[in-house]
Parts: sequence; C-alpha cells; structure tokens
Amino acid sequence: ELEQQPSLDAENYYAKLRSILTEIIPRYMRNEHPVAVSLTGGFDTRAIMAFDDRSAPRRLSYTYGGMYRDCLDVTVAREVARALQR
Repeated sequence: ELEQQPSLDAENYYAKLRSILTEIIPRYMRNEHPVAVSLTGGFDTRAIMAFDDRSAPRRLSYTYGGMYRDCLDVTVAREVARALQR
C-alpha cells in the first residue's frame, strides 16, 4: 500500500517532513518530568533537536564516548548542544 503512493518531489517532500516533525516532536517532548535527549551525530537526533520547542525549559542531553578519544558522534553532539545552548 505504501509503495503505491505517488512520489513527492524534493520541495513537497521537505514541506511534508517539516509539517510532520513540527507537529510530532514537541508532543513527544512534553512531559511533567524533565526530558533528556541522547545526542548522537545522526540525522535523526539532529532533526529532533531542530524541531524541539524553543520555549520549553532547557533539555538535558548526553552522549557516549570512548576512553581514548572522542568519536564523531561526541564531536557532533557537542556542536548540536552548543548551537542550541542545551
């Protein structure tokens, strides 16, 4: 059934994705208790943080690294946290 849907061009795909993420992400982040986010270098985590409600209290965030040096995920996670002041 999903495969039978018409393809979206890049502009319509982005508009639909933006619409869905704008609606869904804040709903998942609303909670009576603080929500922490595991930051990675992946697109999914960056998208979640990009669509988080900026008026919400600061999010706790964390990532995992190795004992010898920082992996790419740690480096990107720090950049995301710094950009969002989280």
